[in-house]
Formats: sequence, C-alpha cells, structure tokens
Amino acid sequence: MATILVAAALTVVFVSKLHAASSAEQPTGWASEQGGTTGGAGGTVVTVDNIDSLMKYAKVKNTPYIIFLKGTVGSYGTHGLNDANVVEISSNKSILGLPGAQLNGHFDITHDSNVIVRNITIRMSGAVDVNGDDCITVQHNSVHIWLDHLDIADGQDGNTDIVDGSDLVTVSWTKFHYTALSYQHADTNGIGKGWHQFCNLLGNADSKSTDSGKINVTMHHVWWADSIFERMPRVRFGKVHVYNNLYTSKQASYCVRVAYKASLLVEGNAFVGTHNPIQYYTVDSVKYPPGVATMRNNLFQNSDGDTTGDGHGFTPPYQYTLEDASAIQAELSNPNTGAGATIDCWDGKYGNCSGTSVDLAESGIRLLDGVRLSTSGTGSALLFNGGLRSVAVRISDLSGRILSEKSRLASGETMALPKAAGVLAVRIFTNGVERAFLVPRVR
Repeated sequence: MATILVAAALTVVFVSKLHAASSAEQPTGWASEQGGTTGGAGGTVVTVDNIDSLMKYAKVKNTPYIIFLKGTVGSYGTHGLNDANVVEISSNKSILGLPGAQLNGHFDITHDSNVIVRNITIRMSGAVDVNGDDCITVQHNSVHIWLDHLDIADGQDGNTDIVDGSDLVTVSWTKFHYTALSYQHADTNGIGKGWHQFCNLLGNADSKSTDSGKINVTMHHVWWADSIFERMPRVRFGKVHVYNNLYTSKQASYCVRVAYKASLLVEGNAFVGTHNPIQYYTVDSVKYPPGVATMRNNLFQNSDGDTTGDGHGFTPPYQYTLEDASAIQAELSNPNTGAGATIDCWDGKYGNCSGTSVDLAESGIRLLDGVRLSTSGTGSALLFNGGLRSVAVRISDLSGRILSEKSRLASGETMALPKAAGVLAVRIFTNGVERAFLVPRVR
C-alpha cells in the first residue's frame, strides 16, 4: 500500500478499488537480511515501452535504475525452442510494471545482486521438457533479489527457478499457473518428454555442495493456481520459509517437496482441493537423504496426502506477520488487490492513481458500514459498532512498514491511529474483502 498525494490535512482518500504501492518499499523475509534489497533506489527513473529499451536499461552495469515498464513487450518465441527474448537484469535495478505491463519472454538474473521485479505479467511459449528457459531464472550466486506482485505462466522449463548458489531471495504476492499454451502441447511432434508443469525449483542438484548455506528463500502470499503439477516449491539445501500461500491446483502430484539438506518452515498456508501438501523425497536415501520441515497452522480443505512435518525446520531470523490460514484464499484470489500484477499506482504519480477524496470533519466520517474514523486534537481513532462480528485492521506508513494491526476489532471497540506527521494506509478486512484508505495522521 502506499503513495497517493493527499490534497488537504484533513482529507481521507478512498482507494477501495485502487491498489497503490511505493517504489521505495522493502521486502520482508530473506531478501531483507544482510543489508536488505533496495534495487534501483536513488537511481535514474525511466519509462520504457519496447523490448529494446527494456533490455538496454536492465543490462547497464553498476548503475542504479528504476525502470517502469509500459504495455506489452517482447516475444516468447516458438514452443519447444529457446528463441524467446531474454532480458538480462544487472545489479541495482528495479523493474516496475505500470498497470497492464507484460513481458513475453524471459528475465535472467545471473551473478548479480540487489534486483527488484514487481507488478509484471510474464509469459513464455508453454511448458515442455527441453531444458528450456524459465519465465525468471535466478542463478550463479545472485543475491538480494525481490520478486513481487507478478503473474507468471507457461515457462518452458519452470516458472521461476532459484539455483546455483543464489541466496537471500523473497518471492511475494505472485500468482503462478499454466495455461493452454502448456497443456495443449503434451508430447507434441516429438518435442521433449511432454508434460513439464514444474513450477519452482530451489536448488537444482543433490551433488551441488556449493549450494550448502545458500538457497535461502522466503515465499509468502503466493498463489499456486491452475494446472501446476509439481515444485511449489521443490527445495534442496536452502532454509526456505513458505507462509501465507494459497494452493489450488487440482492437477498437483505434490505441492512442497523436501529434498537433500533442505530445511523448511511451512505455515499459515491454505491447501484447497489439491494433493500431497508436503512430500519428502530422495533418489538415494543413504547418499542424499531428504531434509527436514516444520508444518504448522495450515488449512487443509478437500486435500489429501501427507500434511505432517517432522518439527525440525529452521527458525527465521527476521520479523514477519503471520495471518490466519482461513483468510488466505479470499485475500490472495481478490482480482483487485490479491496475488498477481495487481498494483495500479506507483508513488502517487505513475499509473492509475485516481481516488475519491472526502473531507474529514471533527465528528468523523463513515469509512464503511459500522466503521467510522473520528479525529480530535488528541488524535484519530477507528470506531467499530457494526452488524459484523468483527473486522481486521492493518495500519502502515507509505513505505509499507506495518505500524499497528489488530486481527479482531470487535463491535464497540476502538483502535487509535499512530500519532506522527504524514499519511497512513489503513486496510480493513471484512468477510474476505479488503477496503483501503489513506488517512492523515494527527500529532
């Protein structure tokens, strides 16, 4: 949530149908560790609308850029051939999609660091087992990578793989799936071995001992959706945190696979109508025994197979907020604010940044049924006195940093807004629906 310009000191901006964000936001999870991930912050801002310009600015070495992508660019080539456009991303880059931005092609992050890619639809020519390109590949010791609010489908090899000693990666608010481009090509014309809807490979060989201590990845608020067979994710070596994600692929043979020397924490996820939420796997139980995993606070709805961990997964070193798994399906499948390329407005000026402003009188205003915002010389507060049993509230600043939250605000209760200068982003959740507002703080 973030940046919309507020016209007056006592004005509330209703953004219920607007998903706003800041280019200065920081990730949670592993990408926040060891100095964090800032991408092209402080660098030159450019807007590109063709594949040549995107490739040009993304590849510039040792120079920070914030690159806004407009429209659809590139070609994903021919099914079964590695002839898609390849966008190589060098260090210190932020590639941010304006509403509707799409890359037909492949993002390659190789031996680079401090890269952010957000709010882009990415398509390839369809999954087939030809050792082809992923939609995104993070490889060869790339570190500090944040992939956020992406809609990714039909990678030839995988949708997004993180391999070869890469580390400190966060994947968030992203939708992975496959379309007819993939499943219509099962073993067609002798190309490849047929079906290969294998989504996310984290660590690509049991024998790759150089991955030890690396492949540390956080995956949160990810939706693994239609026609994914495997790898959501499949993990070797890394400490991987899988939380508050949604699994709905009916075609899955398994969801999360724990392989050699992996250590996983899998929590607060919703597994809906799928198979084998977790699987321990090895091709040689003596030489390459499977790793360990903790499973806790997950929701299993119409899903079968193994749902238990061994309780020995790692403990994350970073702070994070865990939501109740029962809220995840409605939250992530919301077409306006859920997982995928759903950001409409950047920094209050790039993209679709319209909103409805309402003056905030001393007596307060109604934000939605049963919820009022009041203000006085001593500060502002939310007042809840509605027919609903309760609402959940999250309050952040415009960088996305959570300042206050309450998982259950019951009827008759109040919640004070933090005091300070500036603007607050207030998100209210009722019955699986999110309403968002930008509110001035009162000192």
